[in-house]
Amino acid sequence: MGKGGRAVAGRKAATAKRSITWKELAQHNTKEDAWIAWGGKVYDVSGWSRHPGGDVIFTHAGKDATGVFEGFHPESAYAMMDTYCIGELSEGPQHKWEAFEADVREVRAKLQREGYFDADPVWYTIKTLSTVAFAVVAWWLVLSYDSFVMHMLSAAFLAVFLQQCGWLAHDYVHHQVFKWRLLGDAMGWLVGNVFQGFSVEWWKNKHNTHHSIPNTHESAEEAHDGDPDIDTMPLLAWSRKLLAKGPSKFHRFQHLAFWVLVMGARLAWAHQSLLYVFGFSMGWGRPGRTRPLAMGAFEHAGLLLHWAWYGALMLCMPWTHALAYTFIAQAGCGVMLAVAFAVGHNGMTIYEHANPPPFSVYQITTTRNVHDVALNGWFMGGLHYQIEHHLFPSLPRHSLAKAASLVKPLAEKHGVPYHCTGLWEGTMEVVGALHEVGQAVVDFPAM
Repeated sequence: MGKGGRAVAGRKAATAKRSITWKELAQHNTKEDAWIAWGGKVYDVSGWSRHPGGDVIFTHAGKDATGVFEGFHPESAYAMMDTYCIGELSEGPQHKWEAFEADVREVRAKLQREGYFDADPVWYTIKTLSTVAFAVVAWWLVLSYDSFVMHMLSAAFLAVFLQQCGWLAHDYVHHQVFKWRLLGDAMGWLVGNVFQGFSVEWWKNKHNTHHSIPNTHESAEEAHDGDPDIDTMPLLAWSRKLLAKGPSKFHRFQHLAFWVLVMGARLAWAHQSLLYVFGFSMGWGRPGRTRPLAMGAFEHAGLLLHWAWYGALMLCMPWTHALAYTFIAQAGCGVMLAVAFAVGHNGMTIYEHANPPPFSVYQITTTRNVHDVALNGWFMGGLHYQIEHHLFPSLPRHSLAKAASLVKPLAEKHGVPYHCTGLWEGTMEVVGALHEVGQAVVDFPAM
């Protein structure tokens, strides 16, 4: 345990358990003074620098963290929380959605009882091998043919391989596949770092925060920044508040620029991964983490291996082919990844960090599902059920349809907006949101 951890443990041992109000809980909302509620009890996690999940624990400082805690932790983690317990809430839930939240908890329990949280090893073996097959075909086309057309076809196969690796690594590091988390991290490293070229550690730090507070503005007064997935200024503004950070004439046309920018998304994320791993923080810096296979030498080696095999592939063709190949593979992957990412959340409700709704309502109202057709499911890596994934992050991809059949009727019963649309319609909603925000440039002082 680190210095911060020892200090926290010592303070807890000396603190008598007592009755705590929601108002008092809300006052402890900084990293240095962080209380969270879980299951009606209050826990002091102030300065917990050794939290295995990193600083994401502070996203709910001063708030109820019951939903997000249970979504990300196995039951084996529950017992250790006793050390940090300082009291119990003296009041019940302070919102109108308690019946809905209770129903969603029952859905989780039902899915667990009926085995839907258990991954099908055959399904994931086939998915992994079929994904690798795209890379095998890409290499075969380059090694077997000298023509420009066949090399560009190979680039298209590689773009699909890289995009599908994103979803596969996502499943592994969300611990949907293996109960033994170390094995999930190891497979995430192989598929994420080596195959795809994205740092798993960088991704976890960023993605865990997104799951905790999706579509949420940052707040200078709170313990944590907002959702990194909407922090895309100065390029794209997803709300008037974000636009106010630096409005420009460019933003009036951001709905058109979106299509150009997403072509560079894949290389931008790969670049951020390199900067993160090799010591140059990009804002989502290095928290104190203890995951052995997603840090240090493994992270370095994984990214170096990725660019080594990619460089070797480029050396198998003329340099003019290699330039065109890189554009098609990298830009193609960028468009496919970014469109699927954007459809999941962009253009949906954005909340202020200080006053979000309870967990389940939070996740559903910030998230967009896409109609369940085979192509959508394959293209989006199962995240056409983005709502259910956000409610149950460790639920295997092949079980999300079952969860949706239970969650959607509950949302309708309790009046919680549950949005599902076609892939093209959802994409147009994203572009429309950019256009609407961009037109607000005229409301700001001239730059």
